[in-house]
Amino acid sequence: MGRARLISPENEKLVDSLHPTFRWLSIGGATRYQVVWGEDPTLSVSNTLQSIATEATVPLESPLQPGKTYYWRVRGGNASGWSPWSETYSFRVLEELP
Repeated sequence: MGRARLISPENEKLVDSLHPTFRWLSIGGATRYQVVWGEDPTLSVSNTLQSIATEATVPLESPLQPGKTYYWRVRGGNASGWSPWSETYSFRVLEELP
């Protein structure tokens, strides 16, 4: 399996939601995906979601914080194991949301 290519939130962009949806291109052979995000650029302390689709939304019970920068990445998996992690993207949540 190859690496996932991230689509959104775009790298180094602003988002106007405390619950953004992460989107990426599918990986050939992947039957599930793991998404991690957090405030630490190394993602050593992070939140994790599992998805069978090529998108996942930050859950309502753990919203992001206005004005903070977050980092995220994805990897695909199947019965044989996990692909390498995608590159890591960063985004910032607007200070004042609409």
